[in-house]
Amino acid sequence: MNDVVDDATSARNPGSVDIIALAARRRKQALASGALQPIRTTRTWIEQDGLRFPVKWIDSLVRKHHAGQTPTDPFAAPEPDLLVCSAGARHWILLNKFPVLDHHLLVVSRGFVEQSQPLEPHDFAAILPLVRDHGGLAFYNGDRIAGASQRHRHLQWIPRDDEAALPLLAGLEASADAGHGRCTQWPYHHWIAPLPPSTWTAADASSALHDRYAEGCRALYLSGADAGAYNLLITRTAMLLVRRARESAEGISINALGFAGSFFVGRAERLDTVQRLTPFGILRAVGCPWPSGGLGDGRPG
Repeated sequence: MNDVVDDATSARNPGSVDIIALAARRRKQALASGALQPIRTTRTWIEQDGLRFPVKWIDSLVRKHHAGQTPTDPFAAPEPDLLVCSAGARHWILLNKFPVLDHHLLVVSRGFVEQSQPLEPHDFAAILPLVRDHGGLAFYNGDRIAGASQRHRHLQWIPRDDEAALPLLAGLEASADAGHGRCTQWPYHHWIAPLPPSTWTAADASSALHDRYAEGCRALYLSGADAGAYNLLITRTAMLLVRRARESAEGISINALGFAGSFFVGRAERLDTVQRLTPFGILRAVGCPWPSGGLGDGRPG
């Protein structure tokens, strides 16, 4: 389908190739052709509870330039210049056409699957080599309310080159290591599970990841016909699920990266809103309250 896929000896098996090297080559080509159009942002910091939260905003001219450029389903027929490689028989790995973060990759289902539908073991098999071999952060926005901009099933991955840009991941991984199942400082209903090294080396690693995900869905009452929206975050050592109540707070939209501590706003004027509401206040507003009695003792309010 394109040269990057075809010239990789084992491109149909992403576990046997260096996906990041393939993506770097494709990125250079896509920048040269104009298929890749990074969105440049400005970053400032807001402090709360001893943490520094990065807040990025997009220049208004950039927003105007990119308006209306995305087709109804950009994943139905991926642009060849954005295609990195296959991720098994059911997924592609693509460059994000309009990234606000460098080296942002998408793991997209080949056929249409609703973003709101539960993840399957083959979805975890597709994202697994990226996290196992390169670390970083994999994340998923389950439904529009959780920040999904497209209905077509897509998981996402970013590197962790700048740890300061994701300030909540340290708390996530420390809480997973302690085995508490939650971070007591976080004022929204969530579930945390440790991912020991054996998770990634097991022959059925994708099933193991799916089992942990399913366990978290049950804990947050995300299973069954009335399953709600959620965000999923996965690092090499931890998995986080956050149940969602709404997509935004006073116009500040939040996706999974918000629960890693990274915020984006459409214009600089919105920085005052983030400052006033506070980062944790925004996350509490878009999440769900803890059930009365604590973790797992009743449905969220």
